[in-house]
Amino acid sequence: MKKLLFLSILLLLVTFLYSQPNGDLFKQQYIRFGPSFPTKHYLGYEKPYWENTKRLGAVIEYGNIYMLNSIKLAQKLRFGINPDWVELKYHHLSTDRTNFTTTEGIISLSSKIGISLSYGISDDFIIDVYGKYCVPWLALYYYTEGDASANDLLMYGAYLGWGFGTGINLRYNFFMFSFEINKLVLKLEDSDYGGYLGDPSNPGSDKTPLPGFNLTFGFSF
Repeated sequence: MKKLLFLSILLLLVTFLYSQPNGDLFKQQYIRFGPSFPTKHYLGYEKPYWENTKRLGAVIEYGNIYMLNSIKLAQKLRFGINPDWVELKYHHLSTDRTNFTTTEGIISLSSKIGISLSYGISDDFIIDVYGKYCVPWLALYYYTEGDASANDLLMYGAYLGWGFGTGINLRYNFFMFSFEINKLVLKLEDSDYGGYLGDPSNPGSDKTPLPGFNLTFGFSF
């Protein structure tokens, strides 16, 4: 129901925003990609847990910035509505234990929507700052130890979740560089035995925190 409401609101917003008059900043469409890194408290663990862990990841996003040109703040300064229609993200964690290595990974497919504030330093150079609410559609977590067989693979699927992100875009001509801090909170359910992955820092919780940050490069047009 929440996701259906999200889609309905998004459709209404886009329908309205297409009727916005032209101004000195224009609607943008972008695709961007780059590394994504899990940060402290990922999966609910404190920093010492990750001391021997290699944390890698990647993300690709497709979105728009719809300028609210009817709200005139100043010359080349505009609020906007900033949806990411698709965000596909993968995190991989490899940890050296005493006699073996553990491997963990999470892949997620999400959409985000939020408010942006854009300022055109020149006709070609524009800065956006933004904050967004995230709706994860699908997510999968897996865990293995050493040379475990497929029968020893633990897998959890997302049941419910939410998230947020805040960041900055630097756009020059049709190039875009972005930095974003974000966090997903998911209810990851064991696909075979039931129960939730949970949060080691909060034993009573059935939700798993997944904070991270993205460094992306892309094209805006």
